[in-house]
Amino acid sequence: MTKTFIILFICSLILIFAFSPHVFPFTTDSLIYISAALNLKEGNGLVFDNVFVQPPEPDTLPLKLYPPGYSFLIAFLNRLGMDPYRAALALPRFFYLLLPAGYFLVFSQMMPKKLSMAAAGLCTFMFPCFQCALMAWTDIPFLFLSLLSFFFAFKAAGAQGKEQFLCAFLAGIFTGGSLLMRNAGYALVLSFGFGFILLAAFKVLPLKKFLAVAAAYTVGCLGLFLPYLIRNYMVFGEANPYRLPPANVTLTQNLFDYSHTLSRMILANDHYHLAVLVIMSGMLAWFLCAFRPLAKTDKRKMIFAAVLIFYFLSGSFLVILSKTIYFMPERINERYLIQYAWIIVAGLSFSVNRLLGKLNARGPVDTKGIALLLLMAFLLIQIFPAADFYFQQRRILNIAEKVEAHVPLLSQVPEDRVIVSNVMDVTAYYSRRKVRLLNGYTPYGLSQLLGTKRKFAVYIVKERSEDYRAYLYPLSWLNPDGYRAVHADRDAVLWLPEETSI
Repeated sequence: MTKTFIILFICSLILIFAFSPHVFPFTTDSLIYISAALNLKEGNGLVFDNVFVQPPEPDTLPLKLYPPGYSFLIAFLNRLGMDPYRAALALPRFFYLLLPAGYFLVFSQMMPKKLSMAAAGLCTFMFPCFQCALMAWTDIPFLFLSLLSFFFAFKAAGAQGKEQFLCAFLAGIFTGGSLLMRNAGYALVLSFGFGFILLAAFKVLPLKKFLAVAAAYTVGCLGLFLPYLIRNYMVFGEANPYRLPPANVTLTQNLFDYSHTLSRMILANDHYHLAVLVIMSGMLAWFLCAFRPLAKTDKRKMIFAAVLIFYFLSGSFLVILSKTIYFMPERINERYLIQYAWIIVAGLSFSVNRLLGKLNARGPVDTKGIALLLLMAFLLIQIFPAADFYFQQRRILNIAEKVEAHVPLLSQVPEDRVIVSNVMDVTAYYSRRKVRLLNGYTPYGLSQLLGTKRKFAVYIVKERSEDYRAYLYPLSWLNPDGYRAVHADRDAVLWLPEETSI
């Protein structure tokens, strides 16, 4: 097993070093996390640099939609002397290297060790998961913490004495850490609540132990998460301050996006979304039919599997529900589902292994050869999303080169001017300035929002591809009334309101 872990670790490391030079790893979310970390270090509290035109002031806003766990870790590494941008990248990549161990710890509670190791490798090298490891995002840290939550919760179900309470407490600690990383952690809480109920219902834990274990878990979780809830109440007047505009995407469209995204993750093609749903339904139906008979031989394993299935279903439900209720700038994509898709991969691994075992029992079958063939097919499937990502990033890096070339120009904009840009993330990274999102504002609208309050400059990189909607800008900005160009070339333009001068 140790050799296999080393191989997976080396393969993960090679992939990171191979892809990193071809990726621009910072997005708007990344810069919010990093600015929050810098504000924490400077003693300003849980605030981030305002990246929005509306509201035009103040320059910092309290963290609301973004939990602070990732920013705390960046601030900690920054305190140790690491550049905050490097720290933001080091964290997801470090946790990605640990993912095989995390997956193995969870799967080995239910499946044979060799199968658990194989499933851990498949889940780790699913390309959407690796893609998130390349970006300065919270997805991979959250994923690893959630795996540790499951591991310690499962260990608590089988341990005795003080070890049982310690494992339950640690499961709560890692759940609290997950909640501080991403709001998706609420699905973890629901799943563990469901698991504790099953453990009590099937008398795996006597009532007194059940209450004690549940209490230890709750103390661990709230011990880490409760201070953040209290802070929210003190700042916003409510513990859960997440308020967004109404959604502009229907439930039908969200279900469509969900099924297609899951199909792309599993089979690298969204045309097979119905087949993926049929496979998932079949595995769920088999599990429900086999639960009671198999529970007689090992209740714990079946309960653990039930908890993971419930986590997949509840997490998927919360994703679809939130997208249906609230407005969000992007539709359901791979980033939302990497927290749950690994459960499908593990279920498929178990199902294939069970099928091969039955075939082998009927007669000699080259199970190793078939398993190797399936593994090669899986690796080949990952090439397609990898290629798409590579060519997408080539275009973004081309934009980044244009912005980097204009850094001397941007440095001439006085510090009291607010820079507004269609490529806010790239501009902020290279200029190390506070930059606002241009979004869809008309020249008149922008001048009304900022012009009466702040002096500003509009820096535009001339990209209008529909494939990069985040970098689109209104056509009215090609020749805006009331503005003058202080610099223009084939790649970019810097506009100032006519009454403003540098």
